[in-house]
Amino acid sequence: MTERSARVVTLTRFGAEPEVRSVPLPDVLEPGAVLVEVECATVCGTDVHAWRGDLKPDLDLSEGYVLGHECVGRVVAFGPGPQEDTLGDPLAVGDRLVWTGESCGRCPECTGLGEPGLCLRRRGYLTDPSSRFPFVTGSFAEYAYVYPRAERVRVPDEVKSTWASAASCALRTVVHGFERLGRIGHAQSVLIQGAGPLGLFAVAVARRAGARRIIVVGDPAPRLDVARAWGADIVVPLSVAGGQRAETVLDATDGRGPDVVIEASGSPEAFEEGFELARIGARYLSLGAVGPARARVSPGVLNRKQLTVLGTWSASARHLRDALAFLAAARGEVDFDLLLSGDYSLDSVGAALVGMLEGREVKPVIWMAPRDPGA
Repeated sequence: MTERSARVVTLTRFGAEPEVRSVPLPDVLEPGAVLVEVECATVCGTDVHAWRGDLKPDLDLSEGYVLGHECVGRVVAFGPGPQEDTLGDPLAVGDRLVWTGESCGRCPECTGLGEPGLCLRRRGYLTDPSSRFPFVTGSFAEYAYVYPRAERVRVPDEVKSTWASAASCALRTVVHGFERLGRIGHAQSVLIQGAGPLGLFAVAVARRAGARRIIVVGDPAPRLDVARAWGADIVVPLSVAGGQRAETVLDATDGRGPDVVIEASGSPEAFEEGFELARIGARYLSLGAVGPARARVSPGVLNRKQLTVLGTWSASARHLRDALAFLAAARGEVDFDLLLSGDYSLDSVGAALVGMLEGREVKPVIWMAPRDPGA
């Protein structure tokens, strides 16, 4: 090949095998943009939702969209402007980078709320098709384009690329959620619903926060094994009947229910059950719900228990920074490699998505072979 190009995995039909294509690389970078060579990517539950059509069911797929949004890339080139990350730390060609989508920086969500993840003009995953500039806008690709206003953070040397990739969405979302929750006291109990990457990272963060007791409800068994290894005191498989699950949770919390409930499964049934199990005055954090499914929750329960209910969507550069710092600080206590499951190539992303959907994978890793973009 004589033109600059990259292989990318594109979504062309919901639920169908993704298509591997070759697309151009941008010849000119916008001011503030960065081009990176993707070292590895990880599969997020949101990727499964996107692939199935749960996230943007009306998206026109005729031009194809690059799948994936968790990855680590090494800087290849900079657009005009300062060569630094969002936190002001210098960047150089070859540095490892994680990043988010691009927010406008001018709307009430960006400025008044200080929540760029809520920006209604946000550009990034599934907003620009692979047929148009800047072409490489997802993580299941040999190269990726970091938008000019996208928040980006340099990966510390002591953090593995695979860990950082997983942290770039799942852990930063958990960090954001715990920020919203506030302090977890040493006398408090935490119930985590779901044992996927969100739930497992929540276990690790809750344990280091000093929670007295951590209970995890989820499946399958290998994920519950990781939950135990990362600090869960009690794990309850979903095969246990609802009444017995409730009895186990209540027995573990002095009959009062957990002080904090974290829903990380995306299941409406879990949402309903969590409200019933939460103790009076508890805090309830929703991390996992992204689709349109509805849950039936009694407003009377909300009032009678005087619950504090919190939703969390995406995160900002400070959460990404803190997620990476958490990995560095906890690496001697938590075996983060336990989260990582199968290894895949760009040509086998479809199998990784199916494995994630069926619960056979916890966090699949997609590896990109090093390649000269001009070759």
